[in-house]
Amino acid sequence: ERRAELLAKWRSKGGVFLIGYTAFRNLSLGKYMKDRHMARDICHALQDGPDILVCDEAHMIKNTRADTTQALKQVKCQRRIALTGSPLQNNLMEYYCMVDFVREGFLGSSHDFQNPIENGQHTNSTTDDVKIMNQRSHILYEQLKGFVQRMDMTVVKKDLPPKTVFVIAVKLSPLQRKLYKKFLDVHGFTNKRDSSEKTQKRSFFAGYQALAQICNHPGILELMKEDRGYMKHEDAVENFLAEDSCSDDNIDYNEIAGEKLRNKNEVPLRKTDNGFFHEDWWNDLLQGKNCKEVDYSGKMVLLLDILTMCSDVGDKALVFSQ
Repeated sequence: ERRAELLAKWRSKGGVFLIGYTAFRNLSLGKYMKDRHMARDICHALQDGPDILVCDEAHMIKNTRADTTQALKQVKCQRRIALTGSPLQNNLMEYYCMVDFVREGFLGSSHDFQNPIENGQHTNSTTDDVKIMNQRSHILYEQLKGFVQRMDMTVVKKDLPPKTVFVIAVKLSPLQRKLYKKFLDVHGFTNKRDSSEKTQKRSFFAGYQALAQICNHPGILELMKEDRGYMKHEDAVENFLAEDSCSDDNIDYNEIAGEKLRNKNEVPLRKTDNGFFHEDWWNDLLQGKNCKEVDYSGKMVLLLDILTMCSDVGDKALVFSQ
């Protein structure tokens, strides 16, 4: 109801209406709405309301058959702008979809547009294929020159202040070095006691997460112990893989139950917040210590010094942390 009121107000009084792709798609197509009358009103306001439609991150419109693309194409306005910072030359269909959104039908069918250019890009393309590709690419560039504008960094460079990047290597504190070495020793990273490829892959990424915690501050380990239900670190490993790996071979990092131990004397690996590492392996090094001491992390000492200096001179500081 609140969204319907906002849309009605926007349509009657004008202004700028900001909305994400997912929300626009769902509201425009009436998804997940029980009140069909309200769904029609919202759909009508979105499709008939705007005088100009601006799509940021327009490379999201990369499939002519996708619901988002279909919903956007139903908007009845004569002025459409597609903005993207992604390179277009590497994917012809993304390029076609964005141009077709701005000037529908200008490039003809996707099949007629794509084939002559793609045919000349293969290693086994004939001389004629390459010749046709170059001709069509030049014609395409000339035809789209009127409404496809390519801008690079030089457009805004003069308006931006100069940027200086400092990369600072910070030494681990003595406690961090002990914890780092203890982790590697306890879990067999130093002697390679488990050589199975599956475990090596899994332990690599999960180990990266655990060592990152040590490098940030040892107190993170104790915080995990105090509140194990606060965060599922298995999810953190999965997110790390989803963002930084495009392989279809990713292992299920939570799947550890049922793995057999190779000998009876081996200490079982319990499913803990670290994924599958020994629970509370750091106890003997952190027991009795005030784990919130800043001096236990060289990085935290440096960060606080930087923040203090920023505060003294009135600078704004933005800190990113995983």
